[in-house]
Amino acid sequence: AGSRIDSTNARSGNDGSWMQVGRAGAGVLVIDNGGQVKNDSDGMSIVGRFATGIGSVAVNGINSLWDAGRLLLVGRNFDTTQGTTFDQGGIGIINASNGGVVKADLIEVGRNGRLEGDGTFEGNVRVMGGVVAPGNSPGTMTINGDFVFDSGFLELEAFSPTLQDHIVVTGNAIFGAGLIKIILGYTPTINDVLNFF
Repeated sequence: AGSRIDSTNARSGNDGSWMQVGRAGAGVLVIDNGGQVKNDSDGMSIVGRFATGIGSVAVNGINSLWDAGRLLLVGRNFDTTQGTTFDQGGIGIINASNGGVVKADLIEVGRNGRLEGDGTFEGNVRVMGGVVAPGNSPGTMTINGDFVFDSGFLELEAFSPTLQDHIVVTGNAIFGAGLIKIILGYTPTINDVLNFF
């Protein structure tokens, strides 16, 4: 079906390997037709690392997988001296669709980051100023883990009371100061009920 790429100890030291898409310029990673890209289990992946970086990742189709390792940063940066993440990253977009899976122990979405699609995000997701947009007009995004929505936007589309985006969270869903943006593709009536969760 698809190809598989494994990354182990691609960076010197004992802190696991690194995968970066859109480190300081434009970068694209497409995984489809059952392809798999796997980082070290203790590794880190970054989409849109530096302010000039623009990273885009698409994981599309059944059995297609991006195992990003221990930590996946989307539109966030990492301080190698302090060992901490911070919000001066570039633009990072990840689309998981049609059965595609993105996996990491922790996925952090910064203010320039975006998760989208009707696939699965395997691991805890923390949104710190970015956008989460379930579905592909419309569709269901699954988060197999906790969903901590500190700040940013949750974009949900509805085309009728029975045709709308959904987000399924198997762990805890914790909402902080983030905003929910509902995009209507129809004119609702007074008795319409929209269930996004």
